[in-house]
This record gives sequence, structure tokens and C-alpha cells, in this order.
Amino acid sequence: TVRTEIDGVAIVLANMHLTHTDPRLARTELEKAVAFIEKRGNSSTPVLLGGDLNLAEPDDPAFSRLSTQGFSQPGAGIDHLLGRTIKPVRPPAPVAEHERDGVRLSDHPVIEAEFELA
Repeated sequence: TVRTEIDGVAIVLANMHLTHTDPRLARTELEKAVAFIEKRGNSSTPVLLGGDLNLAEPDDPAFSRLSTQGFSQPGAGIDHLLGRTIKPVRPPAPVAEHERDGVRLSDHPVIEAEFELA
């Protein structure tokens, strides 16, 4: 997790890889991560949270709780980019490129999005 500034606005950037063996444990890890993120700002601080969350269902209770905290809705799959007090200009979507300079980027589909400060 990093707290930085973009155009003079503080923003928190967080990346995580949650447990894949038990969705209940992944939900707990996500709740703890969001609590950690909250200590880096307040409820109005913009946040971009991304990573392999290992939660694939958009109606998962974890995403419902995040929604009540102002986070954007998840896309399909287990890899997500979620924003709070930032809005997606181009929503998260997989990109075709999985390699750069002959190096495989991930064993997951690469997702990309564009957000802007609200």
C-alpha cells in the first residue's frame, strides 16, 4: 500500500493477492486490508485497490460491503481494480497482451483500466 499525491490530491494505491483455497478466508483478508487502507486516509481519500482477490462472483458479500464504503463494482473474474472516490473512465477489462519484451507478465489475464479523480 502506498499513499501518494496526484495533481496535489492524496491517493492510496493498494495491491493484494488473497487466499485462493477458501472464499471466507479471502473475504476476511480483504476486510483486514481495507481496514489497513483506511488508516492511510479517511473515507473521502481516493483509493485504487487492485489485485488477485480470488473472489469471482460480482454479488459476493465482500463486494457488497465494499460498495457501501464507496468502492466501485467489480468486473468478471478474480482479478480486480476497484476505486473509491475515483471514477472509471475506462472500466477494468482484460487486455490481449500477456508479454512485454519476451517476458510473461502473469499467469492471469492482464486487466487495465483508466480512472480519474472525482
